[in-house]
Amino acid sequence: MFVCLATITFVAACGGGKNSDTGGRQKDPHVVPNEKDWEENPKFVSPPTLGHPIYACSTNVTISNFIKGATLNVFIDGAPAPNPSVVGQVPEIGVNFDVGAAFTVGQVVTVTQTFNGATSLPSNAVPVTSHTVDYPTGLPKPRLFKHPLRQCGHAVLVEDTVPGSKVDVFAENSAGPGTFGPKATVGGFSSSTNWGWNWTGVTPQFELGARVSAQAKLCTDTSPVSDFEITIPPPAPMPAGTVEPPVIEGQDLVTIWGAGGPGDPPQHGPILKVYRNNGAGPVVGSTPAPGGAPHLLGISPAATSGVPHIATQTLCAESNPGDSTPTPTLPCSEMPAPKIKPPLPGDTKIYVTEHIPGAEILVFAGAEEVGHSGGNVINLSRALLNGETVKVMQRLGKCMSPFRYQIVVDCALGDNPRACSGEWSAFRHNGLRNARQTKASPLGDPYAVKTLQIVWNFNSPDGGSFTASPVVFNNRLYIGTSNGHLFAFDATTGGAPVGTPLWQFPPAGQPALTTQWATAGPCANPSSVGIASSVAMAKIDGVDVVILAAPDQGRPSDPGGKFGSGLGSGRLFALNAQTGAVIWATRSEVARMTGLTDSSTSEFHEQIGYSSPLVLDSRIYVGIANHCDNPIQNGRIVAVELNTGNIVPSGTFKFESTSDRGGGVWTFISGGLGGGIFTTTGNVRRGSAPEPAVNNGLSMIRLNPGTGALEGKIQPVPFQLDNDPDWSAGTTLMAASCGNLSVSTQKDGWSYAGNLGPPLSFRWQFPNVAFPFPTNDPNDHGDIRYHRAGAAWNDLYIGMVGGEDIVDRDTPGEIFAGYRRLHALNTCAGTGGRVAWIAELQAFTNEVTDTHGWGLGPPTVTDGIVYVGTNAGWLVAVADPSVWPANGSRCTWSHLDGVACLDAGFQMVPKAAVLKSMNLGAGVITRNEPVIANGSLYVATSGGKLFRIAPK
Repeated sequence: MFVCLATITFVAACGGGKNSDTGGRQKDPHVVPNEKDWEENPKFVSPPTLGHPIYACSTNVTISNFIKGATLNVFIDGAPAPNPSVVGQVPEIGVNFDVGAAFTVGQVVTVTQTFNGATSLPSNAVPVTSHTVDYPTGLPKPRLFKHPLRQCGHAVLVEDTVPGSKVDVFAENSAGPGTFGPKATVGGFSSSTNWGWNWTGVTPQFELGARVSAQAKLCTDTSPVSDFEITIPPPAPMPAGTVEPPVIEGQDLVTIWGAGGPGDPPQHGPILKVYRNNGAGPVVGSTPAPGGAPHLLGISPAATSGVPHIATQTLCAESNPGDSTPTPTLPCSEMPAPKIKPPLPGDTKIYVTEHIPGAEILVFAGAEEVGHSGGNVINLSRALLNGETVKVMQRLGKCMSPFRYQIVVDCALGDNPRACSGEWSAFRHNGLRNARQTKASPLGDPYAVKTLQIVWNFNSPDGGSFTASPVVFNNRLYIGTSNGHLFAFDATTGGAPVGTPLWQFPPAGQPALTTQWATAGPCANPSSVGIASSVAMAKIDGVDVVILAAPDQGRPSDPGGKFGSGLGSGRLFALNAQTGAVIWATRSEVARMTGLTDSSTSEFHEQIGYSSPLVLDSRIYVGIANHCDNPIQNGRIVAVELNTGNIVPSGTFKFESTSDRGGGVWTFISGGLGGGIFTTTGNVRRGSAPEPAVNNGLSMIRLNPGTGALEGKIQPVPFQLDNDPDWSAGTTLMAASCGNLSVSTQKDGWSYAGNLGPPLSFRWQFPNVAFPFPTNDPNDHGDIRYHRAGAAWNDLYIGMVGGEDIVDRDTPGEIFAGYRRLHALNTCAGTGGRVAWIAELQAFTNEVTDTHGWGLGPPTVTDGIVYVGTNAGWLVAVADPSVWPANGSRCTWSHLDGVACLDAGFQMVPKAAVLKSMNLGAGVITRNEPVIANGSLYVATSGGKLFRIAPK
């Protein structure tokens, strides 16, 4: 298999090995023969991508995703730039191009590409802004990367630089123990807009013991000097290099790795050389390389079928060519098909995950050519439609891949056809519970995000607070309150006057949906009060309905006006979405409430609570937990027939967490990917009671959706260590590039990914410690509050997690560290690269000093922009570094930085930028998710206020 590897430290480098049709591996059903059922449009090429931001005083732009050899044309306010064009050579890396004049605030920059006489439409338009808006305290200190620097090094990578700034690299040669000679400039560059692209060759090469540093300048600002690195001797002997297979005849860009091949990056700062004929032939390519990631290198002449290539690395001495493994050159007939991330309806880009470096990528929707470019992202001429067939092929010169990647555009977010709409039809948007809005809107445009403002806001009509989050469908907003009413509002106007509901349920004159536990019980979580879960949209006999889960003491239509014991047992309702009329209500108790006596083992104290309904196929699924732990109940999942409201009998569907008590299902059920349903369960251990014979508590579980039978679990904390770390975040399902995954964070702060299976199986743990935990583990597995669901975007899982600080080190039990940060975890990376970025949100959160507090709510995401609420009442928009440059970097363990961080085995990762922060001043936003629907954000708060927020 050949792989496109992207790292946060340098470049995206694509190459690979044989596909299933030529290598004898298991056949990919999407790789098919490339029949001539399409016709290329010779007048069409896709627009390239223009990096942003572009700052005043800078002179360079970053352009990517073009055809190798295309002419890239830069326009400023519609006119050609003073230096108007450049020929693009490496579309995977892009080109950092000086336009010949300094930019000024207010200018608008675009770029086109011209190839074989065809000129594309303009790229995305980027307005020129001032760096002082994004960096009000001045330019950050640059950071040399990757540690260590080596004697005879010919290149250095510099991070934490502001786009467009001029960066100089200095060397001070050793003048004896602890002393250094004069500072000399040995390299420099204009900073790119892309994390990991900022490096320079250095002349002369580094001497042993030299002190190296960097500094940036933009306009009149000068950054502090970076921390110093002292050069050390190179490895002896030098390790070999590796040319990544496959190499195809006509290929003139190759990917170079270290001696271990793919996954083992080159050294830092070597000269990389490529030879033909096992080292006996001439050097066909040579370049300095910053290391830390695979490197793309041009070779000339292009590869010839049957002639192998090898790579060497040179730092003072060259590696032995005989130590390199030859990579053969394959004929055109063996060029594999490219691979892509499955497209969604409405997508305007194709994300290429595997291809031959430098190849042209052609994309057809049916017989229509909609994309033609190069690199890792292909911009399309129109949005893709649900149900149409996408065909993707690659070409080197005149060699067209004999196979192509073919896939039908499908929502791929569960069985709900609305999951890929611009609306928000369930908690976390869809059955996968990935909290991702796939429909493009201004809320994914960083420049529009910076203009967010409140459109309208109002208080809950019944004076209640909001624990549930809004659901938006057909321009209506549905939300329940702590006082037990579900309201429908006009999502556009908020009502006339604002805050006037279209309807409410129960209607006026009927009892609210409440439970007596909230007032009579010995304790009351927010889950015990009124309507705590978000509704879900469904369709019954062609009618749009709202599925509501809530406690109910009785309706006028119930026998004697009483439901169950009349104390507020859990119930499901299907309501007409237009009128609020009851289509059905479950006749039997979904969650049983038979008494209010503290610690009574003869009573049921069950509740639905926070478990927002999952509508999947012809059933609805909800989880059952308890009102506090008085006493702890047995966790269950209940299935209800969508069309009738009948509870599926236990002889057909049954899941109970244990054979005794515990394992409450406090959260939602996930489904729609991998053929199962998934959730997480709570604690089991209580007092001196022994472990139940069946114990599925503190687990991520997969169940058969038809029967409820267990189909695998991940249970990291043994019974002996169960000090109440309920796993209550729920699980996010991800169709990641490395397979279908279930990802979640347990309340103790550790995060887990499982292969969906069946069976569900353990994939990774973060932080990476013993799995499962040993019974003498010193870490705290108690009632800690990492219990907010995460969001998924591409291969990233984004949420409030414990991070490296959660592990006992110098200060045992650093359990609060992650409460005020977002971590983005790369679900497909290796153990050493799990963290993609961290967002520091301390400025927008109140300090947390006990285990029962936490700082952030469940995040949501669209086009790399992450929205999250805080315990100080702020709404914050955070940008993935691929969308907006990071604001510096930090160590994954907060007590170290720079060289010390790397030497201790941790990562230096980007600090994701905050694009917008708004203090809504209406209570905390830690259980409510910011809903992204139809170009607006809808936010509910604990203070009982509902906001619509949109760009200007």
